[in-house]
Amino acid sequence: MFQVTVFLLYGLILFQAYAMKLHYTSGLRLITLLLQSPYWPRASVVTRVWLASGIMVAANGILVYAACRGTLKALMKELSSSLRIGISQYLTEPTWKRLMDTMQVELNCCGADTPSDWHEIPWLNMDFFNEDNNLIMRLAGPDSRLVFPVSPYSCCMFIDP
Repeated sequence: MFQVTVFLLYGLILFQAYAMKLHYTSGLRLITLLLQSPYWPRASVVTRVWLASGIMVAANGILVYAACRGTLKALMKELSSSLRIGISQYLTEPTWKRLMDTMQVELNCCGADTPSDWHEIPWLNMDFFNEDNNLIMRLAGPDSRLVFPVSPYSCCMFIDP
């Protein structure tokens, strides 16, 4: 369903761009005609039609804007959800690790929404630590997952501008 929404939004944006281009070029043609024959009897009717079509193009632009904002919010929510899954699978799934590291380095970002996401979502497993350590046992949850106040190296790999 989400993919259909994205395709409809893409079509709406293309339609809006074409309508704006058509309205702009027809306006230039109308001005040319009015300059060539200033006493053209249909000038006021054609000008009103052009103005009405401009109002419709502007109204459609408002609808496109609203659709873009709504879709952007849905995309951001979906992206955040996917990245949270990626954080939880960071050390167990190599594909997620590569994706998260690349994204964080290339985009100069860290976490799904904020860097503290790495401290809230369990992504380290007990298998990586000495289970006899008291600190490790205090941080371990019932599912043998740990929530440490640490982030992966890619959160620190920001490139200076």
